[in-house]
Amino acid sequence: MLRNQQIRSAVVTSAAMLVAFLPAWLLETLAGLTLDVVVLTVVLALSLGRALRPGRGPGQGAVPLVLAVVAVCAGGVDRLLQDHPNTGDAVFTLALGLSVWVRRFGPQATRLGTLIALPFIGLLVAPMPLPPGAAQPLWGAVAAVIAYASVVLVRAVADRTGFTTPAPSVEPARPLPQPREAARGRRMAVSTRMALQMTAAVGASFVLGRWAYPDHWQWLVLTAFIVCSGNRGRGDVFHKAGLRVVGAGLGTLAATPLAGLFGPGDQRSIVVILAVLAVANGLRAVNYAYWAGSVTAALSLLYGYFGQTGQALLVQRLAAIVLGAALAVAASWLLLPVRSGQVLRARAAALLAVLGDLAEAARRRPELLRDHQARFRDALHRVEEVARPPQLHQLLMRRRRPVAHPADTLEPARRCAPLVARLGDTADGAADAEVLAELNSARAELGRILRATRPAAGS
Repeated sequence: MLRNQQIRSAVVTSAAMLVAFLPAWLLETLAGLTLDVVVLTVVLALSLGRALRPGRGPGQGAVPLVLAVVAVCAGGVDRLLQDHPNTGDAVFTLALGLSVWVRRFGPQATRLGTLIALPFIGLLVAPMPLPPGAAQPLWGAVAAVIAYASVVLVRAVADRTGFTTPAPSVEPARPLPQPREAARGRRMAVSTRMALQMTAAVGASFVLGRWAYPDHWQWLVLTAFIVCSGNRGRGDVFHKAGLRVVGAGLGTLAATPLAGLFGPGDQRSIVVILAVLAVANGLRAVNYAYWAGSVTAALSLLYGYFGQTGQALLVQRLAAIVLGAALAVAASWLLLPVRSGQVLRARAAALLAVLGDLAEAARRRPELLRDHQARFRDALHRVEEVARPPQLHQLLMRRRRPVAHPADTLEPARRCAPLVARLGDTADGAADAEVLAELNSARAELGRILRATRPAAGS
């Protein structure tokens, strides 16, 4: 069920990307701009569709304004990167570090951090430095608004037609727990540690990229950011780095015959790029390696559109991806590391809190049951996002000795999913009471495991 929801969400995001392409192309044509505006719009639509969770909380109406302002700022930093590289590198690095650090101030700040990062990352996807005056920062703001409007429009249609489930209209009844070390204040907050890791990885990738790949330093920086972004602990970073390298290797092999199919400026390659990105977004729900490989193939076509082809370029891109991933892993493991098991335990505790609210709604406020079910699906998705590295760590640990492990929370959490889905599906109160009893049993087991794993046992 969860995988089906992820695939549907990916389809919606791909549709938003395609919807954004047409007005961006018209903007490029009518305003006499270059293809970079179209690339930026499509990348922002794709990123916004994945990164921004739909919601009805405060501040939603300000999102397009904030995104436009940040896009203008990113356009100014783009000029710094070309005219004053050292200053531009430093400002770019600090902006990405800031986008992670602000998470410490809650959900609204986390959304702001996402909005800060996206336009900056869009700059890295451009295949070559922009010529002077090619795209003023104002056009970047227009691209950002087009991308956001496309995502909102497609999501609204998907929700209205029942293709996707609308976001819950209720907020958590209690603050969601944070990883244990940050909550007790004994060590630096997790968001601060991850911000420092991001800053170190991106800063090092700028230095190494400017030296080793002066014409394509973006490859290292983009990889370091992607591997560190959404950092869910050191195990997650290592796992994502491996998948990205494997996917990029496969994508490089696939891109070798693709690179010569279209000549420079061939409009057919743009259609193929959009199709590859749409398929890649759907495959991301299956495995991240598919996404990494497909994006590598799409970028190869994009570089070919601008006349940059050849086997040597593909090999250089793969080498740069490996180096960027290595820098991200080094930063996450050597600089104030965060355990992935610790992150899983915190998200499982958040899921337990949501289950408590849901059980209360089932007993006393059935009119809110659907919204709490949506909250549960979102919380379970967040648990599944961080599940794989702790599971692998658990397999290694239990070969030496059986111990309580945060990955033990996955079985009772997953067992709750069909029970939650069955609540309220029938008018038979006795049936609901039976389901609720089973759900309370799974909740109790989840609570026992969380208590048993308080001494950090994660990876």
